[in-house]
Formats: sequence, C-alpha cells, structure tokens
Amino acid sequence: MSEIVLNRHGIDQVGFSITTLGDSVASCTLNDLLLSPANDYMLRVQELNAPISGIPLFGFETDGSTLNRELFRVKRRVAGTTLANFNAGFETTAGAGPLNFDSRFMSRGPGGQVHYNVTGFLTTLGKHGNNFTQKQDLIGAGNPIPPNGIGSPGSNTEYLRIRLNADGCVEFIGTSLFWNHFCIQFSDYGKAILGFTNTDENNILAISPRANHAGVVFTMFDHSFGAYVAPNNNIIDLTTHAEYTPMLETTKVVGSVPIFKNLDHRYFVSVETDLLVSQAIKVVDGRQTIDRSICKVFFPTTVKVLLESEDGILREDVDFEIKTHVGQYSFIRKTSPSRQWTTLQTSYDLRFYRFHLYVTYRYFDASGKWVFSRMKYPIAKDDSWSMGLEFVSKL
Repeated sequence: MSEIVLNRHGIDQVGFSITTLGDSVASCTLNDLLLSPANDYMLRVQELNAPISGIPLFGFETDGSTLNRELFRVKRRVAGTTLANFNAGFETTAGAGPLNFDSRFMSRGPGGQVHYNVTGFLTTLGKHGNNFTQKQDLIGAGNPIPPNGIGSPGSNTEYLRIRLNADGCVEFIGTSLFWNHFCIQFSDYGKAILGFTNTDENNILAISPRANHAGVVFTMFDHSFGAYVAPNNNIIDLTTHAEYTPMLETTKVVGSVPIFKNLDHRYFVSVETDLLVSQAIKVVDGRQTIDRSICKVFFPTTVKVLLESEDGILREDVDFEIKTHVGQYSFIRKTSPSRQWTTLQTSYDLRFYRFHLYVTYRYFDASGKWVFSRMKYPIAKDDSWSMGLEFVSKL
C-alpha cells in the first residue's frame, strides 16, 4: 500500500498538461526529464476535458454509423385478423393514400436526428404520441370510418399521449378509440429501454376489456374461453365476443422499470497509458483482460422530480429537471477529490508519454443481454481534448 502526502518536505510533486487535436491518442516527448530517476512515483489524472457532443446516447453500429434501431410501432387492430397477417401488414403506412404515415419510433429521431443527451430523446418520445394523434386525426379511425363525431377525419380527436410518471416510468395513455382500433408492437430492444413487461408473447401491447367489469387482459389474442369459436390466432372482436367488451374510457399503461435505467448507453470514459504502470485484472462479460486505465469517469443521470399541488391535492402531471452536458465537458476537474492513484513502475529516463482516451458503451445484443463494448473516443478533426497529470513521489 502506498501513502500519498502532498504537504510534506522532500516530496517531489510535478505535473503537466497535454492537449490533442483531432485524435483520441495524445503523445509527447519532453526536452527535459520531468521525474527524478531516484524516486518512485504515483500518478493521477487531475483534469480531463473532452467534447461530449461527439458521443451519441445510443452508440454506434459495427460500420461506425450512429445506432438506429426500432423501439416500437403503432399498428391497426382489426378483428378477425390472423397473427400471420397482422405481422405482415396493418401498418399506418398503408390504406390512407397521401395521408399515410410511418408510426415507427426509432432510436434516432425524425429525419435521422441523433440524440446526444437524455433530454433530447425524451422530448422526441413525448412528441411521437402527439404526432400520431395529429396525423391519425386527418385519416380518422374505425372500419368503416365514422362519418361524423369522434373518430371522424379532422374531428380533433385525441388518440395517444406518451409521458413519464414521478418514478421515471413511461406511460402510454390511450383513449378508448385508440385501444379499440390500435395496438403497440415493441421490439425486444424497445422493451428493454422503455421498461415494458406487460406485453404478450409477440411483444404486442393491447388492451382487451373483459365483460361484466371483470378487468382487462393485455393482449389481442387471448382465446382461453370456450365461447370463442374462431381460430386461436385471430384478433378478438370486442363487439361480438361474449367474454369481451369494447374499451369505454381513456386508459394508461405504465412501464415497470424507470426509463433512466437503460436509456443512456454511455457507461464510462477512461484514459489508458503506454507508461509502465501497475496493472489490474478486470473481468468483463466473463472474460479476463488487463486493465491499464489510470482514470475512469462514469456517466451519471442527474434527475430531479418536481411535484405540484393545488388546493392540497397533488397534480397528476410532474416536471423533470435533468442535468444535461453539451459541448466541451470537464469529466474531471482540478477541484475534484483525488480518487484514483496509479503506481508508476519506473521513472528512469522517462521523456516519452502517450495516452489513449476511450469510451465504453452498453449494448443490447441479439440474445437479449446487455454487453460492454470499448471504443476509441470519437474526436472530430476540429475538436480537441486535454488532460492534466500529476506525479507525486512516494514516501
């Protein structure tokens, strides 16, 4: 165990800063010796600044492009449809002529917008429900479409809202018209990020009210009752089935896990060096490797929930304050307490220094597991990152 005492006489305490443009590797050769060959040293990163706008919220594909995967889509619910036909069609992009629209929600926003922080993604998620309402209102709902009143084209009918509750869980708030005519189909990836577990075996979120106020089931294909004579893979007809009844009120479905648990895929930033330093063993996803990092900074999500009351009654809507980092960001400040010191094995004739900046992501793989992936920190040609090092001799 090494002891660091910074205010003792005879201690050699030196440091330098290095700034690199357009590359994640920083290197330099000093004209003069910085460290005394007669001393043993500990080193730490006392300052680290890098452009955070270059690392997307969800990471990258294997070809280097920004990750863009489907989280969910809204599909039409038509009674009597087989599961095979449902999976093959019934999209909002079909059957409406020039008014059709794409209801898919992707990890990138409309027009390929890349999300670099949590607030941008949550804003896009909330707008998606409102956009669906506005676009579907131009078309109307039902088959056939009602000639007038609620659900008719241009009737300013509300269909879907998406928001967060005070726990940070996603809420899909659908009107009776929405749940009677539409459903939401998630991808495995979307279920993991948005925290929904109350879907059927096909990742479909639908609500089918039971008759006689016997509750609801979250599926369109629940045919466990003998009164239903159609094939088991057909969508329930809520108006004719003896065991079911149409939805009559606005209903919300709440995710079981806060969205902040898996939303930010950026796990930590690390600095590694080619200097002869003490190495540690690390095990990632069951594989043993060598850890040569001299600092690690994890990505926290700082969220505050603001509750409002009126006449002593808490309002249902809540406000969130989320700390967002943009542009050049100080991962480590000089004023921050020192938490990671690393032993330098030799200081003899040390003039050449080289350091590597990495970012580690969490990815949802095809097997349904979260895995870690380390990559070089993306630094654009016109961007730079800087680091301050401090060396202190041992007692």
